[in-house]
Amino acid sequence: MSWLALHAQSEAAGFVLGPLLAWDEGRLGEAESEALGHAMSWPALHAQSEPAQFVLNPLLAWDEKRLGEAESEALGRAMSWLALHAQSEAAGFVLGPLLAWDEKRLGEAESEALGHAMSWLALHAQSEAAGFVLPPLLAWDGKRLGEAESKALGHAMSWLGLFEGAKGEDFVLVNVVARRGLAAADRSALCKRAVNWVRRRLDGGSGETHLLRALLQAANWYEDEIEARDVVILAGHWLDRNEQSSERAFVMTRLLRNRALPDRAWAQVAQSALQESARSELRRETDYLLNSALNRFQLLPAASRDCWLTELTRWLAGGVNIADANNLLRNCRRSLIDPRGKALLSDVEGLFEQRMTNL
Repeated sequence: MSWLALHAQSEAAGFVLGPLLAWDEGRLGEAESEALGHAMSWPALHAQSEPAQFVLNPLLAWDEKRLGEAESEALGRAMSWLALHAQSEAAGFVLGPLLAWDEKRLGEAESEALGHAMSWLALHAQSEAAGFVLPPLLAWDGKRLGEAESKALGHAMSWLGLFEGAKGEDFVLVNVVARRGLAAADRSALCKRAVNWVRRRLDGGSGETHLLRALLQAANWYEDEIEARDVVILAGHWLDRNEQSSERAFVMTRLLRNRALPDRAWAQVAQSALQESARSELRRETDYLLNSALNRFQLLPAASRDCWLTELTRWLAGGVNIADANNLLRNCRRSLIDPRGKALLSDVEGLFEQRMTNL
């Protein structure tokens, strides 16, 4: 910071600001505000230089809270830089974090950002650097991508064909395996590739779940196109090897929605998930678990049904919003249709009525 106090306006300062801005809030501490000030002043002087990418890349990765009032200015700096350098390979390192912004943050610049991304991919989709642009772009849903969706998916397929095993392969796969519009044969091949990727990391002791969760989603939506059983077995192995992971709830809830999971195994996973939930603080996953357990609720033994009802009571008391509560109630009415379920439904409806009265 002492060096920046003297040289913040120099072009060389960009090579100090870049790695400094990559520090998180904990590391920057009280110096964060000053670092942001230098970062915003520097592009104003050097916005037309290609090295500005080294400052814009980590700056755009800051979230809305960290950027604060400087967010719109940071966006403006990025768009001005792209207007000059959008065709260069270096533009990928600015487009990557920029495309990770949601619709609200991008605002009116969203269409222009998408145009830059598609033009850039038309030139550089077959370069390894496209692995930094494709994941955030493919994280956009079909509505945001619009007519560009099929081209973006085509660029992803080309890149995956060229860079099997490359760094970032998993982040491209995670946004492709469960995407609509993918040919069945392509989905099958990519899911096998993704299963192998997860299995290799699992054998190496990794507890990563981003690709596993995408595979579980693909197995649920497209069970006729992929080897869903392989995905289910893989998820079971992951659960066996990661008993203390905070990601277990996410994996179990998606596994419970998978029709390829045999009834006996489903009941075992549901019981474990409910027991673990009961021992934990309320989390967002509690909502997903309560809904997922309804898929084959009739398979749960009495003790697990009681546990489900207890977790429901706890969840409702935790300040849930009306939309989530109504969604769960609708699922209850669709699922609790056997004699024991109907008896439980009256208790459930009473809990919901009490909660709605207290809102």
